[in-house]
Amino acid sequence: MLGPHTLISRYTSWRRGSFAMAHRPREATTSFVLRFGDPDREIIRFAAETDCDLIVAAWGGSIYAGRAKVVQMLLEQAPCPLLFVPAAELPPSA
Repeated sequence: MLGPHTLISRYTSWRRGSFAMAHRPREATTSFVLRFGDPDREIIRFAAETDCDLIVAAWGGSIYAGRAKVVQMLLEQAPCPLLFVPAAELPPSA
């Protein structure tokens, strides 16, 4: 399992070159938050705590049995609109 510092480092490197960062409006604000726990619950909790306007989440596109638990929970419980984008693969470990 990767530690928090490795996760932040890998995410920061990936984010700098991401399409979203290169094409977002200048007035749009973004932030990076690292939480531990069930991803669906933590995303929903954070969105509610911060009065989030929109949740943007990457998704691999599969909703077969046993897959997409986070997507299903977000669809059921998100406190704001959702935007799902195709999931990109993280770069290999350095």
